[in-house]
Amino acid sequence: YLELCEGSFASEIYQIGAKTSTSEFSSYFLPKGSIDWGVTKHVHGMKVARDSSGKRQLVNKTKTFDTVDSRDGFKKFIAWIKEEKEIGKYDKVILIAHGDTDMPAFLNNVARDDLIKDLKSCVDYFADSLKYFQTNFKDWDKYRIVLIYQRIFPKR
Repeated sequence: YLELCEGSFASEIYQIGAKTSTSEFSSYFLPKGSIDWGVTKHVHGMKVARDSSGKRQLVNKTKTFDTVDSRDGFKKFIAWIKEEKEIGKYDKVILIAHGDTDMPAFLNNVARDDLIKDLKSCVDYFADSLKYFQTNFKDWDKYRIVLIYQRIFPKR
């Protein structure tokens, strides 16, 4: 998953996460710019603020997040993908997003940090789960990831 500072393909990423069947990755990035007011409004007050000494930090209504520079975060993410690929003895890696805006934004951010070559060394394909569910489950009225998860993995 990705969380973006605003809604465009050029937006900075402030959170990245991924999951395999055996492992999870999550990291917060300190954006170089600010977070759009709409994101702040709808994502628990997420914003970039200054502490008492003037240092920029990522905060929401309840906490201050430990962050890394985006380049360092992407390097760690790529290293995690490579490690998972090796541990699982996988031939191919597919990154799956839910919607068609995350991957272009992700690629723009990775390119901005000059890590496309590194990413291409371990990721083979990109896919859109939203498109899959919209095409194959037309009778569903909503396709939010939380609702899809509840349908696929009902509580027992």
